[in-house]
Amino acid sequence: MKLTQKKIAELLGCSVATVSLALSHSERISPQTRKKVLDLAELGQYRPDLQARSLSTGRSKTIGLIVGSLRSPFHGLLATNVQACLRDRGYMGITIPAEIYGRGSDAVEALLSHQVDGILSVTLSDEEARRVRDAGIPLVVYGSVQGPGVFLDERAGACLATEHLLGLGRRRLVYLGHRGPGDARFEGFRDGLASVGLAVHPSSGVAVGDASLAASGAAAMGELLSAGAAIDGVVCRNDALAIGAMRALAEAGRSVPGDVAVVGFDDLEICASLPVSLTSVRVDVPRIAEDLVAALMDLLQEGPQGVAEFPAPRVSTPVLMVRESTVGRSPR
Repeated sequence: MKLTQKKIAELLGCSVATVSLALSHSERISPQTRKKVLDLAELGQYRPDLQARSLSTGRSKTIGLIVGSLRSPFHGLLATNVQACLRDRGYMGITIPAEIYGRGSDAVEALLSHQVDGILSVTLSDEEARRVRDAGIPLVVYGSVQGPGVFLDERAGACLATEHLLGLGRRRLVYLGHRGPGDARFEGFRDGLASVGLAVHPSSGVAVGDASLAASGAAAMGELLSAGAAIDGVVCRNDALAIGAMRALAEAGRSVPGDVAVVGFDDLEICASLPVSLTSVRVDVPRIAEDLVAALMDLLQEGPQGVAEFPAPRVSTPVLMVRESTVGRSPR
């Protein structure tokens, strides 16, 4: 027979309230008592009655996470880390890739139909986020400077990558990635060029398909090479595009970094293990996930009034990880 909270309380000689708080990982309960409760709950195969708890507390203990695409290595990694942070707090996450819904508002409606307590988002526009918050729904957004969220200074990161290439004497640089309005990474690339009086190379306008795929980077670089673009450095929007670009360069007989130096963005685990390890702007995904979840937990504790009063977004600063794709192999 599986244990209930009442039975666990009887076996440990404590109150049902203590057991409930311990199972919710509350810091109001001492670590020793919390461990005893959790150990016994696991041994007795305790499973919470989520429906009953939702009715009594008005909370479902579920959080929605909206990402762009689970095919994106970065979004997939962020979703994994967010799920782990939620689990540690006694919550379950529901991850939705916005690409299959078309609009952010549709993804929000899908989550609300599952009675989520709050939403974390990587893709909602500022306008969509504002409508969600105006409706009293706790929301934390990654990448926004408006309202509760976590802001990665992508512009500074891309500028850092560009200045690194310029410092190595590279002058014919291109940016590989979308150049839509408000693209912070492209703006950072332009900032870096402007710091030494350079304008954006015309070839930076080459079309890029699905930016989550290395094949898109290979195709874009292939187009640049076919057009005879005289380049000696590339700043890529993400690591997937950079990996594809390096493949196309290799197939064309161009050496990296001898002929063309390449920088990625996100610093995925694979970057250090490539045949030519990839210099990349590191994004601390575990820290960002922790900050996102912590910010949402603050909102849930404060209630609806806390949404308007929450402080400015937490800022995450990127760091450049220099590897062989820009400086070559170190002599042994």
